[in-house]
Amino acid sequence: NELHFWTMSDIVPSSFPIQLTTSGLNLFFPGLESYYGPNLPIDIEYRLLKAGDVQMKENDQTVSFKGDMAVNFWVQMANSTQEIAVAITVKNFDGNGTILIEDMILKSSIISAQIEEILVNSTTFGDLNLDLLTALLNQGIDLGVPFLNNYL
Repeated sequence: NELHFWTMSDIVPSSFPIQLTTSGLNLFFPGLESYYGPNLPIDIEYRLLKAGDVQMKENDQTVSFKGDMAVNFWVQMANSTQEIAVAITVKNFDGNGTILIEDMILKSSIISAQIEEILVNSTTFGDLNLDLLTALLNQGIDLGVPFLNNYL
């Protein structure tokens, strides 16, 4: 079994400051918009590669872990095909959250998440600045946690 999930471009509200499009993610990936064109939707695929250092605390009902995750950014092309524009591995992702079971329903929320290192596996449009990318993805996580918790 594996943990594999997606963030689809069409679930992000138009009021959210970062849109999952070639234009919206060009700040994270300079050159993306000029390579593919403006405003093409991007879906993000996540696959947990490794999880460890799992700690569960009964007194505050939190769980924390470190893990590595593969992340692929799929551009939805105008001709109805899709292409991985960026494939990265997030190393030492540090997550902290709550997982509760109430009336046989699993409820979870993210308290914090942080990325320590990113490895670029491939891009279709040139090199990436890893320091900028790590800082921007951490900012994206901070902005996105309240939004994501609404869907968990």
